[in-house]
Amino acid sequence: MSIVVDWIRDKIQKKSKEILENFDPKVFYPSEVGQCLRKLFMKRVNLDKNGFVQFAETTAQQFILGEGLHKYIQYELKNKFKKKDIELEKDVYYRFVDIEIHGMIDVINHTDKEIIEIKTTSRFSSLDNLETMYKRQLNLYLHQFPWYKGYIFVIDRVRGYYKEIQVVYDPDQFIRDIELFRKVLKAWNYYEQNNKDLRAMYKMVFELPASPHPFECRNCPFYEVCVIASFEH
Repeated sequence: MSIVVDWIRDKIQKKSKEILENFDPKVFYPSEVGQCLRKLFMKRVNLDKNGFVQFAETTAQQFILGEGLHKYIQYELKNKFKKKDIELEKDVYYRFVDIEIHGMIDVINHTDKEIIEIKTTSRFSSLDNLETMYKRQLNLYLHQFPWYKGYIFVIDRVRGYYKEIQVVYDPDQFIRDIELFRKVLKAWNYYEQNNKDLRAMYKMVFELPASPHPFECRNCPFYEVCVIASFEH
């Protein structure tokens, strides 16, 4: 086993431990916007029941490359703009009625009232499909700073291409995404109230809408759960 593989494994294990230590099934994250609701529910069941996070090898590589680009950009920003009005990796935590949102903003420029998110992808050719999801994710942050402008820089990890996307706060989209999270929360509450019974889990998976994207189902670690749920009900 190479030293590089050992280093990546160590980084992933530390990230997994961090996720588990801070795990709360009733807290939602902006990065979860646009994901299959069944997957969001089952991710919470898996973390609660098994106490581990599954990462594919490709996911590990993407995580390391993405983190590296984030750290580089933040390092340059710290050296270029040594001001108190620019915050990096700003922790954001708020509650909207019954939904708790927790996330981390890459850059906040309070002087010019800007929120900046950095995204890395290996699917730059399909960016049009990802753009809407990225905007919705940033929109959850803009809810806390509705008078700020939003910017997303999407970087191609392979070729170095990038695209700049501007985002303006959309309160209607915010409500729609909160309603989707609420469906997952409702499913979790039912599962919990029924003593986390297997039948309750399958019932909730079946009642939540499946992903409209076939590629997401093919690569989902919970694909078999969806298949079983369809037969159970």
